[in-house]
Amino acid sequence: MMYRNKMLITLCIASSLSVSAANALEVDLNDSLSPAVSPNYSDIKTILVNSDTDPVVVTPSAKAFKLRASKSLSTRSLSTESVATNAVTATYTPLCTTLSTNLVYTLNGTQTGGTYCYHFNISQRAKTTTVLLSQGVGTDFTLNLLQDINGTLYTIATSNNADNINEIIKTMTNPGEYYWYMEANSATNATIQFGAVESINFDTYEVNDASNVSTLLTGERNFVMGNHEDGNDIDYFHYQLPLDDSIDIKLNDMESPGQWILELNLNGIWQTLTTGNISSNYHTYTNQLAGTVVQVRVKPNPSLVQDPTKNYRLTVGASQKAAQVRLMHRFSGSVSLQQRVNQQATLSPPSGYDDLINMVDISSLNGSSSGINCDLDLLDKSNRRFEANKCGYSYQDNLNSKSVSPVTLKYSIYHADFADQSTRQFNDNITLNFGLSQDLDKDGLPYWFEEKYGTNDEHPNDVNSDNDSDGHSNLAEYNANTDPADPNSHP
Repeated sequence: MMYRNKMLITLCIASSLSVSAANALEVDLNDSLSPAVSPNYSDIKTILVNSDTDPVVVTPSAKAFKLRASKSLSTRSLSTESVATNAVTATYTPLCTTLSTNLVYTLNGTQTGGTYCYHFNISQRAKTTTVLLSQGVGTDFTLNLLQDINGTLYTIATSNNADNINEIIKTMTNPGEYYWYMEANSATNATIQFGAVESINFDTYEVNDASNVSTLLTGERNFVMGNHEDGNDIDYFHYQLPLDDSIDIKLNDMESPGQWILELNLNGIWQTLTTGNISSNYHTYTNQLAGTVVQVRVKPNPSLVQDPTKNYRLTVGASQKAAQVRLMHRFSGSVSLQQRVNQQATLSPPSGYDDLINMVDISSLNGSSSGINCDLDLLDKSNRRFEANKCGYSYQDNLNSKSVSPVTLKYSIYHADFADQSTRQFNDNITLNFGLSQDLDKDGLPYWFEEKYGTNDEHPNDVNSDNDSDGHSNLAEYNANTDPADPNSHP
């Protein structure tokens, strides 16, 4: 379709663009606009897959400057032009011609100094990719993404690559009214293509589609659940490894084996850790990279059609600690007839080992134990007694106490054996077994428990499973301190 008449739309700058606030920009619609021959979503995707450009990615916290429309435009409506339209809010009057998203439009006859404005509507929160493509040799455009908020046009993002390199902007967009605002820095009767793709199948880590906006992962270990809405989506993450440690990177593709490719950036070179389509659902890479910033990305496997309803699970962080750690203390000495000996010790496991799983007491007391009174009390970090035992004989006590560390042991032995009045020697070796309480998949089951009973701390779905078919879920068994692998042990 042709626009025979030249129409001027004047926009005044309210804050810094590249011209002063007193200057005006003209929107030249004396051009030919038409949808592509096969206008559909895949047209843009195909171009983007082979693009020579990293996109400008805007996060919700990005600072925007604003453009204000002049009064002469506030009532102008070009939406009656014979072009495809989105559903526009009934009370909203677009400033420029309204076009649809998820189409590629071809714009002919552009000239140096020309500015071209088109409106589109976003009806629900989406990840939106706005593009200006197919610039020929000698053509150089700037692409601006604008949003109308309460009558003010805000510049959400600008892409201004050199020469005829593609202009690509990716951002999370809320429902509202948006504009392509395109400036021809250099063009002679030039043809360009432009469009916008909406995707509602985004994950919580978007928009992390470029290296310079990769998601920062913090803490010792990180668990990420993400997806790809299409074959063009790439998710970037970076993590600073603690000193004197190694890194574990694991991709769990259980929901759709082989759908994703995991890559690690080493010295500026992306190395493939797994390409999918292999028998194992778990792919682990460990290397000594102490103190460095590690960047990983998850790419779509081009040999498979992406299913945006399926999620990968990515683990990135310092190498996982052992599920359990054991600490031992020996109470030893001598006790005379009618004497009480009191000893005390505090066992403090490393950070993260908060759950006391069991206690083992291996005792040695010479002579008869008759008339010997021996007590062992366990106090939690608040100095409250949570366990009381008789010592003087060997035993194991399964506790599964939660968040008690550090643990104070109070040992008391009293000699009242008048049949054997000799001074007694005693040795009690007390071993406390602490579990790593970290819950990577946030399902309520700590790492030590999942490791011990064969469930998966990178998959929250097993929390409701009933491994021993006794009618009680794994979570119920954990909370009741019963064995989820034994049908005779249940709440």
